[in-house]
Amino acid sequence: MCQLYAEALKIKEYVIESIGFSLVLTAFNFVLILSPLFQPYGYDPLYIATFGVIFTVFGVIGSVIAGVLLDKYNCYLKLYRACCISCAVTFPIMLATVPTGNAWLVGINMAVSGFAVVPMGPVGISFAAELTFPLKETVTIGLLMLLAQAVSFTVATTAAILSTINP
Repeated sequence: MCQLYAEALKIKEYVIESIGFSLVLTAFNFVLILSPLFQPYGYDPLYIATFGVIFTVFGVIGSVIAGVLLDKYNCYLKLYRACCISCAVTFPIMLATVPTGNAWLVGINMAVSGFAVVPMGPVGISFAAELTFPLKETVTIGLLMLLAQAVSFTVATTAAILSTINP
């Protein structure tokens, strides 16, 4: 089993894709700690829950569109890059709008961020499978998720601790 992981990690493109996937998944998982992020700025639990729903619904819409594009055009690299760039642009903008206290503005930015961030799941997993063919998909996708969850856990835990110290 370890030999299969080593073979996957020898593929340069797979390692690079794993890094990008990990960072975008970290941004996605960062949304899971909405309360510590939003409560210091006066958002009540109803708004916070609504922001989560908006993020998720628009993320599912983005994922469906990405899936259709992958099936029709096999544009793995282009969609992967689009997900990474759109996450790098939309997520900081969304975070910057939180302190404004404007729920409509935050909601719109949550929708755009969800549309940009959530599709990285299916796009990244499909791209990893393509990059590592003929290796077993279960091995390469499992390793991809392991790396992404480790990075995500570390960053999200650090962010949660920091948000309680000085919001």
